Amino acid sequence: MGGRLQSLWDSLQKQTVKDFEWLVVDDGSTDGTKDLITQFQEKSDFPIRYIYKSNGGKHTALNVGIQTICSELIFIVNSDDCVTDDAVESILRIHKKYRSQNNICGYAFLRAFPDGKVNGKKFDVDEKIGSYIDVRVNGDDTGADKAEVFKIHCLKEFPFPEYPNEKFLG
Repeated sequence: MGGRLQSLWDSLQKQTVKDFEWLVVDDGSTDGTKDLITQFQEKSDFPIRYIYKSNGGKHTALNVGIQTICSELIFIVNSDDCVTDDAVESILRIHKKYRSQNNICGYAFLRAFPDGKVNGKKFDVDEKIGSYIDVRVNGDDTGADKAEVFKIHCLKEFPFPEYPNEKFLG
């Protein structure tokens, strides 16, 4: 975990805009994640919050994190992700443009592999407004991961379902 989190941390440190909080929800790890996050907190120029919970799967960790967030947006990243230097800047630029449109619950950006190859297809147009079902589920690039940013109120209103003894939710 340490190496993966270190790479994510390094990419967050390079952000051109530091107007964000990094919330780490530790879903029951036993690999020293808390100690590593404490080290990051001591030298960070942006706020970092750490929450530990017993292992229940990513969807339960998301539910815990979502309930504690007070910002307008959430950008869900995994421990093995890295973000471009202008990720926060790009997100805030788009959000400023569409913030007041109540029919939008979030934004999707391209994801790429470490070698720079885009995961799935590039978007046909830079900006498109459509339903999640039409664009992400029934669109022509189904199954390809995108970097998704959601308006937090939408995820607070509709939390991920949780079932006893189920640790995976597709």
